[in-house]
Amino acid sequence: MKVAFGSLQANGWGRTFLRHLGREIRASLPGEPGPVLERVRDAAQQLFDAESSSLPDKQGRMILAMCVVVLAAYRELSTLTGDAQRAYGLVEAAFRKSYRTLFRLMYRALLVFRDPVRRLSAMDLAKNGHRMMGAGMGFGQHTDADSTTMIVSRCAFHQFFVAHGEPSLTRLVCAWDRNWMDVLNASKRPVRVERPHTISTGAETCHFRFVRDPDKRDTTTHDVIDTPVE
Repeated sequence: MKVAFGSLQANGWGRTFLRHLGREIRASLPGEPGPVLERVRDAAQQLFDAESSSLPDKQGRMILAMCVVVLAAYRELSTLTGDAQRAYGLVEAAFRKSYRTLFRLMYRALLVFRDPVRRLSAMDLAKNGHRMMGAGMGFGQHTDADSTTMIVSRCAFHQFFVAHGEPSLTRLVCAWDRNWMDVLNASKRPVRVERPHTISTGAETCHFRFVRDPDKRDTTTHDVIDTPVE
């Protein structure tokens, strides 16, 4: 299904999400998903066209593309099913599966290092974050003897969903990060990832804390996103 989000990367992500959404709809709802996907695509395109002129840079196209398809899908499925929680579940499942394999492979590459935390500590995570995500996001980093933390101080995803009256949808985007967090946590390397707080759960910043854990004794998943919405 074609989309026009202004870049090959954004278009590819949009098509991938819609394909996964179609599979979720087919498995859960009566009828063929085609007409539903067309309405989602058209609504997302209208949202994108209305806001793309204000993007700060080319990286913002990817973020905006992800946001508009999520919002359009959630609104369409909420109307179709009459159940906002069910709609959220369908969209979250499709979103989590989009580009999952690619990013799992990318983070497995980090595991070639005997000490991933030492490698990450030597990197400028803030600079890398800005290069990948653009000016719509804010990044920082804090490093100590046994950990390094990537700090997100500004989230373009959350700003978009707040502006459109659906702040809870940011948690759906946050949940996607478990695709790569779980890869590191399940590995035999001495690294564990914690996420003690996020902007989407009411904090001022998001923290992704990479902790050196040689014995892997702590098997608990320390992720605030797992906390149910009140």
